[in-house]
Amino acid sequence: MKPHIARRGRSFALAAVAVLLPLVALSHPAHAAGSGVHGRVLALDENGKVEGVVAGAKIEFKNQGGATVAQMTSGESGYYRVDLPPGSYLYKVQAYGFKDEDHGRGIAVQRSQGYAV
Repeated sequence: MKPHIARRGRSFALAAVAVLLPLVALSHPAHAAGSGVHGRVLALDENGKVEGVVAGAKIEFKNQGGATVAQMTSGESGYYRVDLPPGSYLYKVQAYGFKDEDHGRGIAVQRSQGYAV
């Protein structure tokens, strides 16, 4: 999941913890109790290279009917975690100084015993 959001030649993305920060993924098992999604919001330069994390990004998940089912804010390290039952969701990401990312990006959460990365 990598939505790009423009900001003065920069963008940000939701990215998988296990791909970019393997040590964090090991300390936060992907198969904990419950189901949902977790990852980080990352700042990217105009070439898509990671510049850092985006703290305080607001992330909203909507079901296929358009109802908001979860909202959260990324922490100081850009990390977010959301509990979601199995299903398909559209998401929106907002952060101060960045263009909103809300152009029909989505995910599918499958029945599991943990959090998808």
